[in-house]
Amino acid sequence: MAFRPPRRKTPSKAWLWLRRITLSTVALLIIALAALLLLVNGERIREPLEQYLTKLTGLETTIAKAEFSPLYPQVIKLTKVSAGSIKAGEIYLEYDLSSLLSDQPLHLYDLYLKDLQVPDENERRQLFTALAPKPLVIDALRLNSIPIAAERIKAKSANLRLNDARIDRSLNISFSSGQAQLSGLTLDRLPVKSLRLEFTAPQGREAKSRTLNISALQAEVLGGMLSAQDGYFSAADNKLAFRHLNASRLILKDGLEFTAPYTLEAEEGSFSDLFYAPALPQPDAAAEPEALIFSDLSGSFSSLRLTEGRLELKLTSGSAAEIALPQYKLNLTEAKFSGTLTQGSAPSSYSVLNLNARLQGRLWQGSLDTAFTLTLPNAAPAAPGTPSDTLTVHELDLKHNVLEFDARQYEALKTLLYRLPLHLESARAQELKVLSFIPTLPLSIESLSLQGSALKFADGRLSGDSAGLINVEFSNLLYSDLLLRDGMALTTLTDEMLTFALPQLTFASSSLSASAALSFNQAPSYLLVSAPDFRLDDLNSSLSPHLFSGVVNFNLDLKAPGPFDLDTFASELSGSVSLKGDSLLISRFGLDLINGGDSLQPLTLTKDEILTALSDADIGLYQLNLKGSAAKGRAALRGSFDTPASHVFVNFALDLDSKALSGQSNFSSLSGDAKTRLTLQGTLTKPGFLIEALERGMHRPGLFIPSKMGKQPTDPAPADPAPAAPAPAVPAAPASSDVPAVPSVPAAA
Repeated sequence: MAFRPPRRKTPSKAWLWLRRITLSTVALLIIALAALLLLVNGERIREPLEQYLTKLTGLETTIAKAEFSPLYPQVIKLTKVSAGSIKAGEIYLEYDLSSLLSDQPLHLYDLYLKDLQVPDENERRQLFTALAPKPLVIDALRLNSIPIAAERIKAKSANLRLNDARIDRSLNISFSSGQAQLSGLTLDRLPVKSLRLEFTAPQGREAKSRTLNISALQAEVLGGMLSAQDGYFSAADNKLAFRHLNASRLILKDGLEFTAPYTLEAEEGSFSDLFYAPALPQPDAAAEPEALIFSDLSGSFSSLRLTEGRLELKLTSGSAAEIALPQYKLNLTEAKFSGTLTQGSAPSSYSVLNLNARLQGRLWQGSLDTAFTLTLPNAAPAAPGTPSDTLTVHELDLKHNVLEFDARQYEALKTLLYRLPLHLESARAQELKVLSFIPTLPLSIESLSLQGSALKFADGRLSGDSAGLINVEFSNLLYSDLLLRDGMALTTLTDEMLTFALPQLTFASSSLSASAALSFNQAPSYLLVSAPDFRLDDLNSSLSPHLFSGVVNFNLDLKAPGPFDLDTFASELSGSVSLKGDSLLISRFGLDLINGGDSLQPLTLTKDEILTALSDADIGLYQLNLKGSAAKGRAALRGSFDTPASHVFVNFALDLDSKALSGQSNFSSLSGDAKTRLTLQGTLTKPGFLIEALERGMHRPGLFIPSKMGKQPTDPAPADPAPAAPAPAVPAAPASSDVPAVPSVPAAA
């Protein structure tokens, strides 16, 4: 069976006609659209748009360039737009066409403004009222490179994005969230290099109490970086509060004064590499402030509050490369610390600083470990009922430090002890070295150890409680060139008594011991000193114009009934003193000159005059035996010694109430041909000496006082002088402490 090929199908005429019509329509639409795109573009609408906006707003409007396409009728872009004094470098707008034809708010998908300048507030309101006849809803409002010039904030450039923004007819704006970036910012005279914010608008009840929720903040300020998270800003009370705050590399050369207009709070945070220099409060408001400098300050805290420049801080841990008081050359390095700091207001608006801290570090080439509490009112004088300055040292431990101080530091320490009451609970210093650069205090100590507890300093006075204790040990102490090889002192101080014990104080080759008590109740006060076989050459130094040689035995035993009263202490004193030595030498103290010379003329000399006259020669003292006693308001010194040329007898007295001096010392040459009487006059603070030549034999060197030669005594002598009465013998010192009155000696006729 033969096969035929299938018959070829041909389209119907209807189908062919429909296809031709469709293709023709599409071609016409393309041609029409092309024509529309050519005829309707930005340049075609720019001039009509300028005219329309000028008429609508009443402000002369110009547009440098307009971009518009019928393909995207909901998008328009304008370049270099001005309306009156208002200018914008660029405007980009995406909007909902349907919202233009409905009663709903005008819906903008995106509104972008660049380089916007609005110098005139009235023109801004006029422009916005004309362009937005109904409320606006803006999905994304973006402002770029906008300068800000307000009363408290200024910025060269600001970028702002607001999400879900709404602007009502009264120009009130609201939003859900946003971001801001500002540069060249000045905030209340504080320069800020840059500031970045991420924020959300408060909702519900928070909208009334909070202005802005801040999810993140980052600022380049004061040479460093400040960042914070999870907080808010309240415009009502200028309050910034954050959950976490971090500060890095800030330079706080004026302390925290820049925060005065604001309140800053943080639940926790950290800081690193800060330079912090707060000004210390001064008792005198006119005094120049002194800075306490923290370098490379780092640490963390669990609570922070800054109110009007006052700081409250709970410091978890902290460290600093250096803490310095430059005015006093005080530097603490490798410092570590923790504690709490509060600075609040006491009664009468009196600002008070309270610091409770533990501090460790390297100080004066040694180590420091201390815990203390400081209360420091930041004003003066104190009003009634306000806290006073107080420093309580709970613990203080110094090891191997080198204390070098000058007059400024010494005066600062005295000022501190007078101004700031100090309560020392426990303190210890081990193996300190001390070096003074004060001319009036030429002190150096090779090794000094101290221990103290329960002590109080107030108004320059030291006091203690039931456990007040001071222990001192030292070796190789030099005061000028006077050497104290070693010593140890034990002191207890209570409200009732001060006791002092010096078991041994060793000079270059000899030593002494002492003990004392100062009673503030009915118990007696006393002083005991014992120096057996003491070598006088141990005392040779530039502190005295004399040089000494020989060995003495010295004993002192004084007491007074309690309680101690400075006004009556001397009159109630009793006790004894003794000084003995077989062979001594004293330079520049030529006592033999008193019993020399040829003149029989009496001389009345002051202390300085007689010491100057005696300095012309040295003196040897042999068989020295002096004994003193005090009782019933009088003190006496009796005894004798020999010089190379004379026998000397001493009988002096002192009225402990009036401080009046009396008594005589008689000089007799070894051969008996020369005799002189020295009468003590005046008071203890201004003594006088009457020297009367009773007999003269062979020629001996005498006192040379040019200003006194030939001077008559105060009472003129009679015309015919009678022979001088012989000087009475000096009686031996009585065994009891009762001292008889010194017998009077008749003056030379």
